[in-house]
Amino acid sequence: MAALVSALFACVSWNLDVFEPHKHVNKEEIGVYQIADGLKEPSHLSLIPSQMLIPNGSMPIHAAHTLGLPHKGTLHCIDGKILVLKRASTLKTCPEKWGFVGEHQKEGEDPKTLVDRALVEELGTTFRDKIKKHTNITSNPIWYFRQYEDGRRDRQLTWMWLVQLNEEASRLTIYPDAEVERYKWVPIKELMHWLETKESDFCHETVTSLMRFGLGRLSEVVQT
Repeated sequence: MAALVSALFACVSWNLDVFEPHKHVNKEEIGVYQIADGLKEPSHLSLIPSQMLIPNGSMPIHAAHTLGLPHKGTLHCIDGKILVLKRASTLKTCPEKWGFVGEHQKEGEDPKTLVDRALVEELGTTFRDKIKKHTNITSNPIWYFRQYEDGRRDRQLTWMWLVQLNEEASRLTIYPDAEVERYKWVPIKELMHWLETKESDFCHETVTSLMRFGLGRLSEVVQT
């Protein structure tokens, strides 16, 4: 079984420095899946067709992780910069570590709807009508796998999207998740250097491998 994740890069020219956490921890259920009969477990970071996964209902996020069911998430790029968040010290997974914005897919939710919802839930409702353009930057979603020491497994199918916001977005306040301790907007090249020189600032090597993959693909798209 698996759950889905979609990665998002939101782009616009602006300077955002307002930080107002507002959300409660999200306890909603996420869509879960199973690998189609006769197919093997994909290797980490392989591009796979979404048809490999068969919808199989929904369950709470923690239960999906405990049972090893994959999921969807988001990344944000503003004017060539990536939004990275520092997780709160109270969190079980990767406390006080930096990472991309993430969001899980609900049962029956398509990738584009997930991207729209993630932008609103992570940055605030005022961003809902500021989306100018969506672009899927990978031909197929990416398979992510992580085995934790406590037995939990992350098995997620990750879509990566470039999202452009209109000029009005530059005047809006960011409202990130209440689990967030801090955030930064980091240029793509600077973030790549950060990953290479101080990888311990981030969650773990499985996450950073996905981050490098996404940054590499984003660099290609931005240059074209």
